[in-house]
Amino acid sequence: MKLPWIKFFPSDWLSDEALRSCSIAARGMWIDLLAMMAKSNTHGFLLVGDVPASVEQIARIVGEPTDVTRKLLQELEKNGVFSRDENNVVYSRRMKRDEHYRKSNAVRQMRYKEAHKEDAENSPKVIKFFKPSKFEWMEYAKTISGWTDAESAYDYYESINWKANGGRDITDWKAVARNCARRSGKKQNSVEVKFGSFKSAPREVKSTCESPKPQPIDYNSVDVVAGLVTTALKEGLSMAMLKASAPKDVWEKAFQIAKSKESLCPA
Repeated sequence: MKLPWIKFFPSDWLSDEALRSCSIAARGMWIDLLAMMAKSNTHGFLLVGDVPASVEQIARIVGEPTDVTRKLLQELEKNGVFSRDENNVVYSRRMKRDEHYRKSNAVRQMRYKEAHKEDAENSPKVIKFFKPSKFEWMEYAKTISGWTDAESAYDYYESINWKANGGRDITDWKAVARNCARRSGKKQNSVEVKFGSFKSAPREVKSTCESPKPQPIDYNSVDVVAGLVTTALKEGLSMAMLKASAPKDVWEKAFQIAKSKESLCPA
């Protein structure tokens, strides 16, 4: 196989003692010979077609007289820059070795793929998500009976960059639309937090596609904490975490308010 490129390592070129022993003319011709060997039908061998390159052919290619070319070849060979095979064909030891490694790696990769072909076929396929346009979303919404807030659902997912709960990637936007419609049917548009019989103020959900999240308790509010204390006293609930969560001054005021509302208060 002919490669459109060859490996060239400047540090190796400059530190090769055999090559540095040659004249600059011989080193210059060696570059042309490497290019010829890279284009050869047998990578790394100095062939023209399938025939060993003659001195005359090399001379015409490098643009030097035949006698000069012969002397430069002799200089390169005398210094051990190249080798010859059993058919007296000039070849580059480095290029031959690199080609052997390349073919060996190709064979190993092919064997590995064949050995793991069944695993690859059975492995889960990665599904790429394509975000729907608003027109596609609204057209699909028309096929879902009774869904009235499809546009707000689309805007909601646009605002969160089309991510599911927990930041997971969405893989099927039509399934998302159907799920939004089901939530809409349940009229799930607010959420509240309970502590015993105490209920926080409901929080409006922006869209039926939005997963309701508990409204955090405002432990800095005396009225809120007083309500929690009163509930805890009535229902015998532990107030340890409540006391630890509220600021000291808020807790003391809230506790006094709760005490005034109860005829019996534990010490």
